[in-house]
Amino acid sequence: MKRRVIISAFCLLSYLLILGSCSNPNDPDVQNTPAKQEEPGSEEKPGGEEKPGGEEEPGGEEEPGGEEEPGGEEEPGGEEEPAKEKWVTLDGAEALKTWLAKQLENTEAKPYLIKVTGIDLASNTAGNLKSLYDALSRYVALDLSACTGEKISNISSDGKAKITEIILPLNLTTVEKSAFVGCTELAIIDMPGGHQYRTFGIRRL
Repeated sequence: MKRRVIISAFCLLSYLLILGSCSNPNDPDVQNTPAKQEEPGSEEKPGGEEKPGGEEEPGGEEEPGGEEEPGGEEEPGGEEEPAKEKWVTLDGAEALKTWLAKQLENTEAKPYLIKVTGIDLASNTAGNLKSLYDALSRYVALDLSACTGEKISNISSDGKAKITEIILPLNLTTVEKSAFVGCTELAIIDMPGGHQYRTFGIRRL
């Protein structure tokens, strides 16, 4: 019995010694090491944020000067002017017939402009007005101002249907009634003295 008490006392003493060593504040191994605090320097610096300078600078925008200048537009003066119509001068009915035969078919809206010389409008011989009419195979505007003769008679010819305009000579004094019968496309007659007549109703003459 005594022996058990001694053993029990010994065990209790050992337990107290062990307990005391664990709770000794002077023991460096037992002291609780404080948690390592994060250093202020380890925080993400504001400089890590994207700098405003990273944004596209206003200067990167396209400058107004890059736009096409108004001066690049075609100026009105650069437009091509329509070509002026030219009159072709032919001497005699035969020359007129040969020249017209080489030309393309046309319409009354775009007649060939022909100035004829060497024709006696009042003559009944070769080279007269009838031979001139017979030579017409295309639509024409006829300038007879250089022709001779004081009279135009009523002459029958299929070629008269090709005349769209006729300019009469200054020396002309007489135009017979129905002289332009058959001139179904004749729209303008220029008379001596600068008088001009538009031939409305000429087809009914």
